[in-house]
Amino acid sequence: MNPLDKTNVVFLVRDGFFSDFGGDTFQIKMYCNSLDKCNSLSTKIIEYSEVRNGDIQCLINAHLIFIVNLDRFFELIEFKKIIDNLNLCYKLHLISIHHEIRAIDRFNRKRHLPLNFFYVEKMKNVFRGLRSLSNMFLSLKHLFMSYEVEVRNILNDVNGIVLIASGEGDVIQKDFKLDIYDKCKVIRNGVPSYYLNIPVCSWSKKEWDVIVCGRIECRKNQLAIAKQLANTGVRVLFVGGYNKRNIKYYKQFLKLVNDNDNLHYIGKVAPEELPNLYALSKVSYSASWFEVSSLVDLEAFASGCFVFSSKYGHSNESIPNEYFYTVEPSDIFSSMQPLLQKIDYLKINEEREVSPREIRTWDDAGSELLEYIKAYV
Repeated sequence: MNPLDKTNVVFLVRDGFFSDFGGDTFQIKMYCNSLDKCNSLSTKIIEYSEVRNGDIQCLINAHLIFIVNLDRFFELIEFKKIIDNLNLCYKLHLISIHHEIRAIDRFNRKRHLPLNFFYVEKMKNVFRGLRSLSNMFLSLKHLFMSYEVEVRNILNDVNGIVLIASGEGDVIQKDFKLDIYDKCKVIRNGVPSYYLNIPVCSWSKKEWDVIVCGRIECRKNQLAIAKQLANTGVRVLFVGGYNKRNIKYYKQFLKLVNDNDNLHYIGKVAPEELPNLYALSKVSYSASWFEVSSLVDLEAFASGCFVFSSKYGHSNESIPNEYFYTVEPSDIFSSMQPLLQKIDYLKINEEREVSPREIRTWDDAGSELLEYIKAYV
């Protein structure tokens, strides 16, 4: 097919999208992998600095433009200005990936940072401006903006909003005080297709009682989890790299793990290795202070785990109640009895096979996004 005949879809993303790998990176890459299988469609991911430095032809040529990540207010607002200046707002859509502001404020207070989320984000912009002087002037201007008003205006102006959970839409409406549901489409996340090949096994063959997967950092709360499970006889596996901006936290976590024989930490592993680690585990446990829809939860469930996860996320929309237990990050102790009861139950019934799971893949999500795109092009 002639490239000129293709539908061009552009994803506008934060600076550091590729180098500072996050859940948004994985999500958009999975979307593109799926969409690129369609011969009539072409995708492109562009960081903010590229657009600011003049790479605007791809926006002009695009049939649909997605700004990714509502919570990166600096890029969101500056992208919108550029699109307005090019008179391209009729192409504009949003993939929000929005975290509840009250949950983030609660987390910041725990860190003795008694500032609201909008102000903290403005300070982060100034810090990033020190690394990119071209953004310094703009980041200083942002100090005097009302982010709540700016974001509300953008939400009103975009043609459509892609959510990854219905609850995310509720949170956006509550945080920004407006009605968005008439322009929203819920497209829930999936798992890579290689999760379809996980063999079903009995609970007796599982090596780990609990797996805790995710980057080691204060937000993910692994230190509190380790403290509760230390010296319990529960076999716990921690998996994930560490946040270089949380070195003190990481060292405290590492010392605790090294001092307790039932706790094990193997660091970061390739995504393709995770299914087998999940499959060898009975329960996946997460107590993040804020999430949208945790990819870890979905992947662990697809691999046969029971899932204990933060109340400040929306994984319960994708995982059946009989496999899901809600955790309060500020009170992990209260979830310990249900966790230990679940592990004891699985030991008693260890010869039973893990029930097959209905697995939703990224190709399923990509197909729904393709239908969304077709509706607007």
